[in-house]
Amino acid sequence: MAKKSKTTATKASVTARVVAGLYDLIIFIGVGMIAFIPISILKELNVEIPDWMSTFVFCSVAYAYFAGFWVKGQATTGMRPWKLRVVHQVTGEALSFQMATVRFIIFGLVWLSLGYVMLCIRDANITGWDFALAAVIPFISLLCMAFTRQRQALHDLLSESCVYKVVE
Repeated sequence: MAKKSKTTATKASVTARVVAGLYDLIIFIGVGMIAFIPISILKELNVEIPDWMSTFVFCSVAYAYFAGFWVKGQATTGMRPWKLRVVHQVTGEALSFQMATVRFIIFGLVWLSLGYVMLCIRDANITGWDFALAAVIPFISLLCMAFTRQRQALHDLLSESCVYKVVE
Protein backbone atom coordinates (compact mmCIF):
# COMPACT_ATOMS: atom_id res chain seq x y z
CA MET A 1 0.00 0.00 0.00
CA ALA A 2 1.45 3.36 -1.05
CA LYS A 3 2.11 6.00 1.56
CA LYS A 4 -0.09 9.04 1.29
CA SER A 5 1.97 12.21 1.59
CA LYS A 6 0.70 15.00 3.75
CA THR A 7 0.24 18.33 1.96
CA THR A 8 1.60 21.39 3.71
CA ALA A 9 1.60 25.04 2.74
CA THR A 10 3.69 28.16 3.22
CA LYS A 11 2.86 31.82 2.75
CA ALA A 12 2.82 32.77 -0.92
CA SER A 13 5.51 35.31 -1.82
CA VAL A 14 4.57 38.67 -3.27
CA THR A 15 6.65 37.85 -6.37
CA ALA A 16 4.83 34.56 -6.99
CA ARG A 17 1.46 36.29 -6.60
CA VAL A 18 2.38 39.07 -9.02
CA VAL A 19 3.73 36.62 -11.63
CA ALA A 20 0.63 34.43 -11.26
CA GLY A 21 -1.47 37.58 -11.74
CA LEU A 22 0.38 38.34 -14.97
CA TYR A 23 -0.27 34.77 -16.17
CA ASP A 24 -3.96 35.24 -15.36
CA LEU A 25 -4.03 38.56 -17.19
CA ILE A 26 -2.70 36.96 -20.37
CA ILE A 27 -5.12 34.04 -20.09
CA PHE A 28 -8.06 36.31 -19.29
CA ILE A 29 -7.35 38.50 -22.34
CA GLY A 30 -7.62 35.39 -24.50
CA VAL A 31 -10.82 34.23 -22.80
CA GLY A 32 -12.24 37.74 -23.09
CA MET A 33 -11.48 37.89 -26.80
CA ILE A 34 -13.35 34.63 -27.33
CA ALA A 35 -16.29 35.90 -25.26
CA PHE A 36 -16.56 39.04 -27.40
CA ILE A 37 -16.76 37.13 -30.71
CA PRO A 38 -20.61 37.04 -30.70
CA ILE A 39 -20.80 40.78 -29.97
CA SER A 40 -18.33 41.51 -32.77
CA ILE A 41 -20.30 39.36 -35.21
CA LEU A 42 -23.56 41.11 -34.30
CA LYS A 43 -21.94 44.53 -34.74
CA GLU A 44 -20.64 43.47 -38.17
CA LEU A 45 -24.19 42.50 -39.09
CA ASN A 46 -25.28 46.04 -38.04
CA VAL A 47 -27.31 44.73 -35.12
CA GLU A 48 -27.80 47.44 -32.50
CA ILE A 49 -26.03 46.36 -29.30
CA PRO A 50 -26.69 48.42 -26.14
CA ASP A 51 -23.58 50.11 -24.72
CA TRP A 52 -23.93 48.32 -21.39
CA MET A 53 -23.78 44.88 -23.06
CA SER A 54 -19.99 44.91 -23.49
CA THR A 55 -19.47 45.87 -19.85
CA PHE A 56 -21.90 43.17 -18.76
CA VAL A 57 -20.13 40.50 -20.84
CA PHE A 58 -16.71 41.60 -19.57
CA CYS A 59 -17.78 41.56 -15.91
CA SER A 60 -19.62 38.24 -16.28
CA VAL A 61 -16.64 36.53 -17.92
CA ALA A 62 -14.24 37.98 -15.35
CA TYR A 63 -16.45 36.85 -12.45
CA ALA A 64 -16.91 33.38 -13.92
CA TYR A 65 -13.16 33.00 -14.49
CA PHE A 66 -11.86 34.27 -11.16
CA ALA A 67 -14.62 33.41 -8.70
CA GLY A 68 -15.32 30.09 -10.40
CA PHE A 69 -11.71 28.97 -10.15
CA TRP A 70 -11.33 30.29 -6.58
CA VAL A 71 -14.40 28.36 -5.41
CA LYS A 72 -14.08 25.12 -7.40
CA GLY A 73 -10.34 24.60 -7.67
CA GLN A 74 -8.93 27.02 -5.09
CA ALA A 75 -6.68 28.46 -7.81
CA THR A 76 -6.91 30.18 -11.16
CA THR A 77 -5.04 28.83 -14.16
CA GLY A 78 -2.30 31.41 -13.58
CA MET A 79 -1.86 30.31 -9.96
CA ARG A 80 -1.48 26.60 -10.70
CA PRO A 81 2.09 26.59 -12.11
CA TRP A 82 3.22 28.34 -8.91
CA LYS A 83 1.21 25.90 -6.74
CA LEU A 84 -0.74 28.76 -5.16
CA ARG A 85 -4.11 28.17 -3.53
CA VAL A 86 -6.78 30.57 -2.24
CA VAL A 87 -8.43 29.37 0.95
CA HIS A 88 -10.47 30.65 3.88
CA GLN A 89 -7.98 32.21 6.29
CA VAL A 90 -9.32 30.41 9.37
CA THR A 91 -10.47 26.99 8.18
CA GLY A 92 -8.17 26.48 5.19
CA GLU A 93 -11.13 25.27 3.13
CA ALA A 94 -12.24 26.46 -0.31
CA LEU A 95 -13.92 29.86 -0.53
CA SER A 96 -17.70 30.07 -0.59
CA PHE A 97 -19.32 31.94 -3.48
CA GLN A 98 -20.07 34.79 -1.06
CA MET A 99 -16.41 35.09 -0.05
CA ALA A 100 -15.28 34.76 -3.67
CA THR A 101 -17.73 37.50 -4.68
CA VAL A 102 -16.41 39.90 -2.04
CA ARG A 103 -12.85 39.04 -3.05
CA PHE A 104 -13.69 39.61 -6.74
CA ILE A 105 -15.34 43.00 -6.15
CA ILE A 106 -12.43 44.35 -4.07
CA PHE A 107 -9.91 42.77 -6.47
CA GLY A 108 -11.72 44.48 -9.35
CA LEU A 109 -11.73 47.86 -7.61
CA VAL A 110 -8.00 47.63 -6.98
CA TRP A 111 -7.30 46.77 -10.63
CA LEU A 112 -9.70 49.45 -11.92
CA SER A 113 -7.90 51.99 -9.75
CA LEU A 114 -4.55 50.85 -11.11
CA GLY A 115 -5.86 51.10 -14.67
CA TYR A 116 -7.18 54.60 -14.03
CA VAL A 117 -3.79 55.64 -12.63
CA MET A 118 -2.09 54.32 -15.76
CA LEU A 119 -4.48 56.28 -17.99
CA CYS A 120 -3.90 59.46 -15.97
CA ILE A 121 -0.14 59.02 -16.26
CA ARG A 122 -0.45 58.43 -20.00
CA ASP A 123 -2.51 61.60 -20.38
CA ALA A 124 -0.22 63.59 -18.02
CA ASN A 125 -3.21 64.30 -15.78
CA ILE A 126 -1.75 63.54 -12.37
CA THR A 127 -2.80 66.61 -10.39
CA GLY A 128 -6.42 65.90 -9.44
CA TRP A 129 -7.88 64.37 -6.30
CA ASP A 130 -9.26 61.51 -8.39
CA PHE A 131 -5.73 60.51 -9.43
CA ALA A 132 -4.54 60.67 -5.80
CA LEU A 133 -7.43 58.52 -4.58
CA ALA A 134 -7.00 55.99 -7.39
CA ALA A 135 -3.24 55.79 -6.74
CA VAL A 136 -3.70 55.16 -3.02
CA ILE A 137 -5.95 52.10 -3.41
CA PRO A 138 -3.42 49.77 -5.15
CA PHE A 139 -0.69 51.13 -2.88
CA ILE A 140 -2.70 50.19 0.22
CA SER A 141 -3.26 46.71 -1.21
CA LEU A 142 0.48 46.24 -1.78
CA LEU A 143 1.27 47.56 1.70
CA CYS A 144 -1.20 45.07 3.17
CA MET A 145 0.49 42.27 1.23
CA ALA A 146 3.95 43.37 2.34
CA PHE A 147 3.21 43.92 6.02
CA THR A 148 0.44 41.54 7.10
CA ARG A 149 1.52 38.37 8.82
CA GLN A 150 0.01 36.13 6.15
CA ARG A 151 0.87 38.46 3.21
CA GLN A 152 -2.78 39.22 2.54
CA ALA A 153 -3.66 41.88 -0.03
CA LEU A 154 -6.62 44.19 0.54
CA HIS A 155 -9.04 41.83 -1.24
CA ASP A 156 -7.78 38.92 0.89
CA LEU A 157 -8.26 40.81 4.15
CA LEU A 158 -11.79 41.95 3.32
CA SER A 159 -12.90 38.52 2.06
CA GLU A 160 -11.20 36.56 4.87
CA SER A 161 -9.11 34.63 2.37
CA CYS A 162 -5.45 33.82 2.17
CA VAL A 163 -3.11 32.66 -0.60
CA TYR A 164 -0.68 29.82 0.15
CA LYS A 165 1.99 27.97 -1.79
CA VAL A 166 1.44 24.22 -1.60
CA VAL A 167 4.51 22.25 -0.55
CA GLU A 168 4.33 18.46 -0.82
